[in-house]
Amino acid sequence: MLRKETKIFENDFGGHDYYHTMRVFKMATKIANVEKANLIIVQLAALLHDVDDRKLSPNTFKQKERATMFLKRCKITEKQINAVLELLEQGN
Repeated sequence: MLRKETKIFENDFGGHDYYHTMRVFKMATKIANVEKANLIIVQLAALLHDVDDRKLSPNTFKQKERATMFLKRCKITEKQINAVLELLEQGN
């Protein structure tokens, strides 16, 4: 059974699929390594960058509800969650 998180983009045919997410993840990882940024924070933000996107999820965009729930379920610390959310906010 697929978890709810895996179905977020199942009906989106505008390019927000696994392959798009992985391209963003790989590019963000390269940039984070060059810039000596916090790799975990950058990678998490890259993976979640479209989850609460304004165009795709206007109801969860402001509070980043889906990203926050996912990170909490994965036992990410509050400090790390806040850093990821800050990056997500900068990207919008």
